[in-house]
Amino acid sequence: MQRSLLFLCLFSLCLGLAGCLPEVSSEQVTVAVTRVKPTEVATAVSIQPSQEPTPTPTNTPLPSPTATPTSTPQPSQTPLPPTATLIPTAIPTKPWLVWLSYSGGDGGTNYDIYFGRGLPDLILFTDGQLLLRDKNELTDRWFESEWYVETHLSPEEVQNLFIQIETAGFFTKIQEGYEYSDDWLYNFDETTQFSDGAGGPALCIYREDKRTCVEIYGPYIPYLIPEIATTLSLIQNFHPADKVYAPYSPETMILWIEPMWDTIRTDEVPQMWPENLPTVSQLLEQYPSGIVPLHGDAVDPFFNLFDTQINDGVFTDAGIEYYMIGRPLLPLQYESPDSFRPPNDF
Repeated sequence: MQRSLLFLCLFSLCLGLAGCLPEVSSEQVTVAVTRVKPTEVATAVSIQPSQEPTPTPTNTPLPSPTATPTSTPQPSQTPLPPTATLIPTAIPTKPWLVWLSYSGGDGGTNYDIYFGRGLPDLILFTDGQLLLRDKNELTDRWFESEWYVETHLSPEEVQNLFIQIETAGFFTKIQEGYEYSDDWLYNFDETTQFSDGAGGPALCIYREDKRTCVEIYGPYIPYLIPEIATTLSLIQNFHPADKVYAPYSPETMILWIEPMWDTIRTDEVPQMWPENLPTVSQLLEQYPSGIVPLHGDAVDPFFNLFDTQINDGVFTDAGIEYYMIGRPLLPLQYESPDSFRPPNDF
């Protein structure tokens, strides 16, 4: 009897456990799912932390901050359409490798920078573009208004030029030179006649992210040490004969305008202002400073007006005579319209 009761109890217990098993397994599946969801949310938040605040309040503002910079220039550019073809907001510039220029010494006038004082006689850019002043006697060139011819060198030709510079010993002597003295540049002797105030060549060479410039006093050129003298002569006479040269057309230029005064010295004969250009009064109304920046397609008619070079002229418009200087700019950082003081500042 007791065995029967024990069997019945065990049987009932098994049925009870069997009835509980499905519920337990379904809870385990539910727990497994709920554990996956929090980890997925956690990984989403950790990978993209901005996605939680972004959906509701920031989802709409986020495009608008990015849209505002693009839409903001629209209002600022709408006043600029008349000036957009004239004002270069950022003139195109590019790095260079070799530079040779001549200073004019002490003295000069306020107009010198407009006539090209300090511009390089030779400049080789990193892309192989070579600009040369359009004159044969490079050594006698101190500062004048001749414009440029251009050609292009291949990477092999550029490399060959630097091999010649290195062979001349330029870089070795530069490293040995004194920082605060230029005595190492010259081998003076009893024939030397010392002076000051004269101009001379400036030779700059860029290599291995380092620019080296040597300023040479003109009267002392005969006393230069051989390494510097050889390099200077190499660059002065660097005019590859097998290249095709063409007049260099600038992308940017400025136009100096001021009423004609008796104090202005020029041999230019007055001529009528071209009808195909904006009137002088319109230009001065737009640019009261007297400096008109030109860029892109606007350059060509003005560049041609000044015989495709740095030049000046006297023009009559609406019965008034104006003195003008057309100054093309090179793609150099310091050749910016902002670098030129207007006439009324002198």
